[in-house]
Amino acid sequence: MPGGSAPVRHLVRLADDLLPAINPGHYTIEVSQDVTPPGHPGADPVPHASLPGTRQEFVVEAPQFTLDSASVYAQYPPPGGTGDFSTVLPHITLNQASRPWERSVGDRPGDHGIPWLALLVVTDDSLVADAGTRQWISTRPVSDLVSTAPPGVVLPKLTHDDVDGVTAPCRTVDVKLAAVHDLMPLRTELRHLAHLRQVTEKSSKAVGLGEGWQPGQYGVVVSNRLPRTNGHYTALLVSLWGHGGYPYLQGGQPLPPGADRVRFVVLASWSFDSAADKAGTFGDIVLRLAHEAKPDHMLRLHPTQAASDEARQRLADGYVPVAHQLHGGEDSYGWTRGPLVPVVPQNPAPAGEGSPSAAWTSADAALIYAADYGIFDVSYAAAYTLGQTLALANTSLAEAISRYRQEGLRAVQRSAAAWERGSGPSDGRDAPARSRFDGWLAGDPGMPTALSGNIKELADKPGTRPRPVAARLRPEPVPAPSRGLHEMMAAGTPASPLAAACRAALEDVASRHRPRLADAGLTWKGLLPAVPFSFLVPDMGMLPAESLRFFHVDPCWFDALIAGAAGQGAASMADVALTSGLLAAAATDEGPPKGGMLIRSRLVEHWPDMVLEVPQGDRAPMLFKMAPDILLVLFPEWPTEVVLREPPHALNFGIDESLDHSSGGAINLRYVTTEGGHQTGQQTGTTLEHVKDCLRDVSPGSGLDQPQVLSLCGGTGTSLLPALASKLAQTTLAPAGLALQLMNLAYRATFKRSAP
Repeated sequence: MPGGSAPVRHLVRLADDLLPAINPGHYTIEVSQDVTPPGHPGADPVPHASLPGTRQEFVVEAPQFTLDSASVYAQYPPPGGTGDFSTVLPHITLNQASRPWERSVGDRPGDHGIPWLALLVVTDDSLVADAGTRQWISTRPVSDLVSTAPPGVVLPKLTHDDVDGVTAPCRTVDVKLAAVHDLMPLRTELRHLAHLRQVTEKSSKAVGLGEGWQPGQYGVVVSNRLPRTNGHYTALLVSLWGHGGYPYLQGGQPLPPGADRVRFVVLASWSFDSAADKAGTFGDIVLRLAHEAKPDHMLRLHPTQAASDEARQRLADGYVPVAHQLHGGEDSYGWTRGPLVPVVPQNPAPAGEGSPSAAWTSADAALIYAADYGIFDVSYAAAYTLGQTLALANTSLAEAISRYRQEGLRAVQRSAAAWERGSGPSDGRDAPARSRFDGWLAGDPGMPTALSGNIKELADKPGTRPRPVAARLRPEPVPAPSRGLHEMMAAGTPASPLAAACRAALEDVASRHRPRLADAGLTWKGLLPAVPFSFLVPDMGMLPAESLRFFHVDPCWFDALIAGAAGQGAASMADVALTSGLLAAAATDEGPPKGGMLIRSRLVEHWPDMVLEVPQGDRAPMLFKMAPDILLVLFPEWPTEVVLREPPHALNFGIDESLDHSSGGAINLRYVTTEGGHQTGQQTGTTLEHVKDCLRDVSPGSGLDQPQVLSLCGGTGTSLLPALASKLAQTTLAPAGLALQLMNLAYRATFKRSAP
């Protein structure tokens, strides 16, 4: 999915066509030169000399029977999409801008410039399955197109020269002849169903690119069918090369006897489902999301009428109740919430102490006890435990933490050994034991007295004499351990110069290992993708189907997650000190975002290229697709507004009101020139109604159950082109002008942040 971005203005120009400078085929260049000597103007005969000439043959190639998938830039409706496409004329956009005009539909006068491609939109009822494969679209050798036609099949009128040297197979489809008569544009209409699109940027920064916005030139082929009946449709980009002489393209060549189907070469195809009776368009879904979120757009559960005041407050703050078993074995319940909260999060540590994660050496340490109610808030404890689990599951991270601990422990040991060798003070309580002992051996007069006193003290200790069996069975209280080196290091106290030296060594190791650990995933960004969604949203009632919710981000929850990951496997005070040093080094990392939003909707699933925009200058949000229909959006800083825009490929063609509307289908008109001071493309404020009158009649056996195909400039019914030209006060309407009238811009919805 595209990342968030600021909007960019683009200039889109439409042109009637882009005829290639030279058509595909075999060409020969011959060069010769005659030299006439000077001094013979007008003389007859003129002496001259002919220089040897040269001849060069070359071939201009273009697709004939296949089209590289990379040549297809976009399709609409989206492949596999489902929605209300009853007002849409499907289209395909090609990267090679001149492709629709590289060949001609025929060789009659006036055929030059008529596209050789047509986009037919069909249902299964209009197709005939291949007898061998039982598939609608079959792959076959190109040579089959010039062989004897199977009974009832109309093949394109090609010669062996046309297929000579073509070894790759092609795809073909058989369309019922009655459906071809109903669906195939007239020869004169083909020109109006293709146009050139030129896109240039009007700002310096290119973001949110896609069809209609990516700078370049594109050839666009539009269908003439509105899929107004609910069902499954297939769009076929077919080649008309070789078909120009048949009656369904107003040619004079008769059809073979008994013909009931036409075989076309398929260059591209895709399928979609139209559900005209459902609100399935991008705009409809967004409007429903906004309406659903109107009572409360924040991520939380709503209390029942019987809920207590404390429960109401907890739910309003984003908590949900969970079962909690106390250490004594009693079953109780607690409150929990994830990092996505509906209120501005508060630091649980006392004022001025920063994040409490450095003091969380276990999950129990992260429990918060609500004394007034006798229950625990287990949010941070759950995050701590999850962090341990994620670190254990991440082999790279677990190994990186283990290497850090090993090197950190060696650094502390080296620092302590240096002190033992006399690198520290040489007197006082903190003097190295070896130095003091050497002093005694050098003649300290107090050494014998002190030594004998120590021996006597040891001999008088109860533990040095055998005790009765009964006494040995009695448990004795274990004295509390004295404050040791690693305890002082973990506490950060300056009580011991030796501890301070060891802390300095540890800080150096932590600062060197921190980048490696961050690369291994010891950051909120690295851990977030592995966090189960149930930890982010503890109860799916907070995010029902077809909903949009906003939230703040609790940085302490992520601190607890990182603390748990960093403390994975810690089993001693040395490990605690090493973890503390690692967390201190992690304080320089980029903090979590300020907030974000969650979207659970078909919008995410059916429009995967949906564009999210924030104001110019704001940092782009981060997008995470948590499930096929769930999108997580995180904002580094709260934007003033958020825009959800239909994917750029959703720039499409069609009418503006349904054919079943009281207007009978309508098109909102746009100016096609700048005459009168109006901008080209600006809406005129007028509408062409009764588009339903511009539909072709339906032939029996075509597979069409009701009129759906537009009659542009001939055939039965009212013609659309003359009706549009008359309404616009134009003598005629060119292909680019028709595309301008039928173009529908992508839908966009803006969510603005209210003042805090």
